[in-house]
Amino acid sequence: NYKEVCKTQRSFDHDVHMQNMLAAESLDPKYVEDWMRGYGLFQGINADDRREIVKVYKDNIFAISNFSGSPTDHDVGKIFSALLKAFYEVVPRKWNSAVSKLLWCIVL
Repeated sequence: NYKEVCKTQRSFDHDVHMQNMLAAESLDPKYVEDWMRGYGLFQGINADDRREIVKVYKDNIFAISNFSGSPTDHDVGKIFSALLKAFYEVVPRKWNSAVSKLLWCIVL
C-alpha cells in the first residue's frame, strides 16, 4: 500500500535526524517530543509530563553515552537502565518500549 510505504519512509528520515542531532550533541526538544509522539511513546501521558520526559532525556543522554562510535552491548545496557530509571522517576510506568526505541538512534 502506497500510503504505508510513504509513512515508513518518513519515519526513517525522522530517525536519521534524531541520530544527527545526537551525534552533534544538540537536541531540539520540540523535535524529540514529536519523534517520541510519532512512535506512540507518550500514550496516556499529559503534556507537562511529556515535556519533562523530553527534558530528562536531553539532560541525561549525553552524560550516560559516548557518541564517538557504536556502543558496546555493555554500553547499551547501562544507557537503557539509566534512561529507564530517569523516566520512571518522572512518570512511574513501564518505559521499556520507549527506551528501546530511543536506543535505535544512538547506533551511529
